[in-house]
Amino acid sequence: MTSFEELPEGCIAAILSRTTPLDAGRLSIVSKTFRSAANSDAVWNQFLPSDPHFIDSIILHSPSLANNIPTKKNLYLALSDHPIIIDNGKNVLFTNCRFLQC
Repeated sequence: MTSFEELPEGCIAAILSRTTPLDAGRLSIVSKTFRSAANSDAVWNQFLPSDPHFIDSIILHSPSLANNIPTKKNLYLALSDHPIIIDNGKNVLFTNCRFLQC
């Protein structure tokens, strides 16, 4: 019988991407392979909006993030800590990275 930890990292990342950000963080302590998978952009892409212009829009509205978002996980965490007001104050990009109409 094969151990769950013996699965390829990409497979583990695919599984983690179907959980929540909190669960991905919790599961990252299982092993080095889980940690690496949980930190991958493949996982965090699933927790961010699928709009291809999303990151460009974030940088446009908050240029200070441009140098501080080396990974999608960092972007998600930055938005969790500091919501961004966009569209002349009509929308807010906040913790779960969804647009909220004001």
